[in-house]
Amino acid sequence: MTVALIRTLADILRMHGYAPATAGTGREGLALAADTEPALAVVDLRLPDMDGMELASRLHDLSKLTEVVVLTGNASVESAVAALREHSIDYLVKPVNIDQAAPGRVPRHRTLAAAACGSAPARVG
Repeated sequence: MTVALIRTLADILRMHGYAPATAGTGREGLALAADTEPALAVVDLRLPDMDGMELASRLHDLSKLTEVVVLTGNASVESAVAALREHSIDYLVKPVNIDQAAPGRVPRHRTLAAAACGSAPARVG
């Protein structure tokens, strides 16, 4: 995801009553999750510093309460199966409908985290 797309996703989530926080890399996403224990993390498979599946696994290890949704522009059966094995609750293919990303399954007062690739780290909210 580009920085612009991350910001757009965060803006849309805010309009739906969520409290999004974003990270530009997997490491930033892990630090953010450690600080906020988000209810949901939207993880791109392609990150600048680590594989999205690794991030999904590490988020699960960090908190069993954080649900992970994997997002990709390069869908395959193999990556979908791997996402499910890493405890992801969903696997979305870009372009994504925001209603698919958080369809009321996350309490609105809980933080959402999105880790996505971009040329520069982005923090929104």
